[in-house]
Amino acid sequence: MKITMCPPKYFGVNYEINPWMHIENQPDPELAQKQWEDIKGNFENLGVEVDVIDAQEGCPDMVFVANAGIPAGDKFILSNFTHPERKAEVKYFEDFFSKKFEVISLPEEVKFEGQGDAFFVEKKLFLGQGFRSSKKAKEEIKKHLPDDFEVIHMNLINPNFYHLDTALAHIGDGNFLAVKSAFSDESLKELEKHGNIIYLSEKDADSFAANCIIYKKNILLNNATKELEEKLKNLGFSIIRSGASEFLKSGGAVRCLSLVH
Repeated sequence: MKITMCPPKYFGVNYEINPWMHIENQPDPELAQKQWEDIKGNFENLGVEVDVIDAQEGCPDMVFVANAGIPAGDKFILSNFTHPERKAEVKYFEDFFSKKFEVISLPEEVKFEGQGDAFFVEKKLFLGQGFRSSKKAKEEIKKHLPDDFEVIHMNLINPNFYHLDTALAHIGDGNFLAVKSAFSDESLKELEKHGNIIYLSEKDADSFAANCIIYKKNILLNNATKELEEKLKNLGFSIIRSGASEFLKSGGAVRCLSLVH
């Protein structure tokens, strides 16, 4: 596994495009930098290679590099951001990832926000839809996947969990962490077909425990209640708390800060 990250040099709450963002509640720049370095250091201590893309002035949310797109084999399917405030990021992501992948741009009308709304589990792609990524994304992305891959739509209904990665994580061996209130009943029934669901308490949901990264039997997350910690330990996980309080002010945590490839 490799991770791409973007430092928080220009990070701030400069606009409000999700319920977590309030311009009057600004992150502490020094603490945000420290938290970012700690997360990066935790990856490196586990032996994970971390690439860094340069931050760009005028792109405060570029730090949430998971939203850049999604690697699919030797291709990189580039995002089309819903909100105009983030569109300036795309050219920098395209330039960076074109050095590593064949970059695929989707039609402009197809909204898609990368690993924020999509993740693979073997030959299944779970794809979030409802706030940021459009229904058309499913058919367009499927064109760039092998024929035997299945795309599973997850309909997001709670604006607090506007991206799939804020509310759902596959943690291996058919186990998922999920925020129940984030999804339609139909989507939850579909998810039940694909594994065991560990539903998060409201406290764990609001601390973005689902916005985690799994590496081997380590789970990196912002925080976890004792109850969740026990469940994860019973599954054989070591928990690495990687504080992301400053990034939560913009609606993101460990997973949002990390693009996996």
